[in-house]
Amino acid sequence: MTAPVRPPVEAGPGEAGSGDDDRRAVGRDGTDGGDDGREDADDRPGLVRWWSGLGRGQQALLAVVAVVVVTNLVLAGARSMVGGDPGGPASSSFSTGGDGLEALADLLEAEGHPVARVRDTVTAADLPVAATAVVADPQRLGATEAERLARFVAGGG
Repeated sequence: MTAPVRPPVEAGPGEAGSGDDDRRAVGRDGTDGGDDGREDADDRPGLVRWWSGLGRGQQALLAVVAVVVVTNLVLAGARSMVGGDPGGPASSSFSTGGDGLEALADLLEAEGHPVARVRDTVTAADLPVAATAVVADPQRLGATEAERLARFVAGGG
């Protein structure tokens, strides 16, 4: 004996499978399981997951701390580039420290006296007859330089 074959039943309007039903099945967690554009918590990077787990107050506090740290780093970098305390090599006309001669060089230039800062060994070309030589640290002069300066002074310089 064969079982009677029933023809397929078409769904009516508003019934499941009708195609015009805009209701969705809702799971136990209250969601429909559809893609709402958010990633699952397990798919997010660790830092993002950690940050989103913090409360607003904690996020605000961490943001303020981060701004303070970044500001201190920027200011420390600027200070190292610009310089902080006055200083420089002793007896240098570029040094702004207590044992430097930057102020003297600036004063002479402000009063209209040309200033030539010699960094290398003194030569005869560095000592024109009408010039004035200032030796701030004579202990550092070599024998040849001392002899040139002595000739310069004896010649009227």
